[in-house]
Amino acid sequence: MTVSILHTTLFELLSFTTSYSLILAVPGSNFLFVSSVSMNSGRRSALTAALGVGLGACILCCSIAFGAERLSGIESVRRLIAVLFAGQLLWLALKSYQRGRATELPWRQSEAAGINQFRIALFTGLLNPTTAIFFALPRPIFQLSPLLVFIAAAIVFSVATAWFSLVAMLTSMAGKQMMSLTAYRSINLIFAAAFVLLATMAIYSGLKT
Repeated sequence: MTVSILHTTLFELLSFTTSYSLILAVPGSNFLFVSSVSMNSGRRSALTAALGVGLGACILCCSIAFGAERLSGIESVRRLIAVLFAGQLLWLALKSYQRGRATELPWRQSEAAGINQFRIALFTGLLNPTTAIFFALPRPIFQLSPLLVFIAAAIVFSVATAWFSLVAMLTSMAGKQMMSLTAYRSINLIFAAAFVLLATMAIYSGLKT
């Protein structure tokens, strides 16, 4: 009996890890933010942002597993979260747009800005509706033991941090090639448009009845 429960638990954890990895593989707000930081501020700041996204997703997982998903059923709370998330995306879009209108190629941002990038990444990961919906799905491992919730949260942190660190490494290589003003402006305008699109989708999905 104990062996059967152990096998079931391991299977659930493996299924959870695989499913979450597939969710991360789809580019979204976290992917865009880490890529933007990597190409504009450098690899170190982007790795800090990846850590922030991982921690935010970890906190979100624990919150939902321990019952915070009940709050999402309250219409006013759901709308407030959607507005906050969309507002942050629009703010990121504005920053990208300002860089896209630059008249000269700026120096890379100071690595001291990494703490600020960490905070933004933390809230981006924490407010992400896609991962929130994923965590809110019925999961037996969340019902078996609080210990399994923390194990699942640790998996979320590890997988998210590893994936977005890889994104940071790859996009920083592309950022090093972004030596011309035209390329710098173009990529940031693309980021701005993508952030606006995601903000619009967040508002629509959060405010629709």
